[in-house]
Amino acid sequence: MTKDDIDEQQAEDKQSDTKRPFHVVLVDIKKAGFEKEIQCIEKPLEGTDDLKFVALSYRWGEVQEVTVDTQVGYTARITSFDIESFYGLCWNMAQERDLQHMEYVWVDAICVDQVNHARRKETIYHMTEIYERANYILAVPDMHLEYLKNVHRMNADIIESIRVDSHYIYYLLLGKMDELIELDHAFLKSVSAPDDPHWRCLLTNYTDHFADGFMTRKLHLGAYDALRSLDHIYDSHCATVAATSTIPSSSSSSSAMDHHHHDRKIIDEKETNQMITTIKDDLNLSSLHVCDDLATCPLQCFDKDMPNNTNGPTQQQPQQRHYHARWKWYIPERSNTIRRSMNFLADLVKDWASRVWVISEYHIAKTKKTNMKYWFIQLGMPWKVNTEVSFFEFDFHAIHPLELPPPLFLNRDAVHHTFHDSMRQQLNQQTFLEIMLKSKASKNEDRFYAVLPRSLEYKTQLSSKDVVSQWNITTLVSVKLQLYEWMKTEHQLELLFLSGDANHLGKTLPSFATTFIHWPEPRKYPTFTHHHDDDNDDDNGDDHYTYNFDMTNKKSITLLRQYNDDTSSYRLNIKPKEYYVSQYFQRSLLDGNYKEDKHKLSKHLHLDIQRTGGDLPDMIAIPQLDSRSMQAYRAAVNPTRIPRYICLIGCFAKNKWLLSDSARFVGNTRRIQWDHHISNGDELGTGFDIY
Repeated sequence: MTKDDIDEQQAEDKQSDTKRPFHVVLVDIKKAGFEKEIQCIEKPLEGTDDLKFVALSYRWGEVQEVTVDTQVGYTARITSFDIESFYGLCWNMAQERDLQHMEYVWVDAICVDQVNHARRKETIYHMTEIYERANYILAVPDMHLEYLKNVHRMNADIIESIRVDSHYIYYLLLGKMDELIELDHAFLKSVSAPDDPHWRCLLTNYTDHFADGFMTRKLHLGAYDALRSLDHIYDSHCATVAATSTIPSSSSSSSAMDHHHHDRKIIDEKETNQMITTIKDDLNLSSLHVCDDLATCPLQCFDKDMPNNTNGPTQQQPQQRHYHARWKWYIPERSNTIRRSMNFLADLVKDWASRVWVISEYHIAKTKKTNMKYWFIQLGMPWKVNTEVSFFEFDFHAIHPLELPPPLFLNRDAVHHTFHDSMRQQLNQQTFLEIMLKSKASKNEDRFYAVLPRSLEYKTQLSSKDVVSQWNITTLVSVKLQLYEWMKTEHQLELLFLSGDANHLGKTLPSFATTFIHWPEPRKYPTFTHHHDDDNDDDNGDDHYTYNFDMTNKKSITLLRQYNDDTSSYRLNIKPKEYYVSQYFQRSLLDGNYKEDKHKLSKHLHLDIQRTGGDLPDMIAIPQLDSRSMQAYRAAVNPTRIPRYICLIGCFAKNKWLLSDSARFVGNTRRIQWDHHISNGDELGTGFDIY
């Protein structure tokens, strides 16, 4: 849910009626779903009574205003979603397996009096309690469907294709293989595809265009070509049909076939489905497809039938296309449409889940006994008549190991897994910094109000309802500076190293907080943790090694600030155990190179860069791991790779530094270019002051 004024939520001096408990406004589900009528009631939120209501979690859109009489003393003005979408959602909820037992739904656009300042403030103040008291939390990532249609024509096209394929996408999201196979064969029949069960098995199991390809991850050789494989199956079918229709004797058929495949008997349509099931139970390429020229057969590149020679079959010039084959062209068109639709839905989930207040809502859902349910308005009512209606569920506690393809193989992700992997990554696997800084907020202070109460490590920072307003949070830079104030050492270092691999480095101060972060994939995230996992053998591997910072010493990284409104007066002091100094940066800059660096040093650090009598510049690199661990890391992972690091440019004499592009170290790791240094002193010296 989006809130425009967080001050109203956290105001300690609320003046609403304190003599009676807070009453929550709820919408009657069946009235809205079956009669398209908004009928609200008020019930006390406190107490032990089961209110039997569902709380919606969604993101707002912008549509033409619709007014409805809530019948509890105010008129709701709805601009965040289309009212017809809400009616349809209530119709589905009234028939859903679990939600049919619920009587009411809470949706902020209707249940919050946006005009009455005091009532709005009081409702927003109880927002967390509302979601905690709800029997179910239902996420609707496309509640703003009409807005999506209007904002971009391509969105409207995709939404229409999802409507057309809603049955298939519904079962694909649920993972119902039997229903998908049935729909696949109905589609093949509708486009007059071959009904021979052998060819049907080739089509559905040796291409990525059907249920098996959507549901199961497949490994292919690099030579695998999806379109060429489909052509190959089609050409085989054409040759077989020609042979069986013109040559009555099987003994002479091979000489008459101008093709390198053996013929197969055409089977009556009524036997097809039964035989396909029998054939699939003992699925083997050699039993379905006999190819005289295996060197060029593209099906040899597909998944389990790949030969031991990983180079695969030799490439050949594509054969003449058979443009009169309607079914051959409809298959990839349908497949691409389904994949595009699934990716669109995954993007909607990501967009919904990136809102800071939505983050708060689905974190509340984690604590409930019931799984969070989710639904897409654009699916309509995709189930069959007289069948049980089921929304989708997200299990926050399920364990799903990451599957990575071996080298030399292509892995075309099954869209079923791709969608759910993306959802798990967004809802269950983001770090604290990603939640705080990648999320979208109408006000930057919302990040603290929404996220900190859900954080086991940092919820104590909200010592009072006024504390965030005292931090004077206005920009994302002020958010980062506040995080540097009280985050744990490991999280401060993670933020610094993330900032070192970003845009806009050193152009404004403070250089460690003004960058635009390029968030890495999870396996490349600069983790600073203490635990060890000997079974973890991915590219991250940081837990096996010793960090270049004393993780037990809070002074390893410290934000130093002057208490004024000038953010340029902030500096970050870090104390690494080891660092590297460039041998050539100083000479090259004094020779007239690195003009942009010279400008930054002069402008921001006020360095007088001269050969004599001035400030001599230097560049240093600070790795995430110490030198011993760096060597072990490179030997274990890849000799050409090094762990994460940051680069600083500045002056040793004045101890003033700017964060610079870390890529300057990645291509210059030869020992002759960098001198290795070890910090001395009980406190690792004075460290480096980054401005």
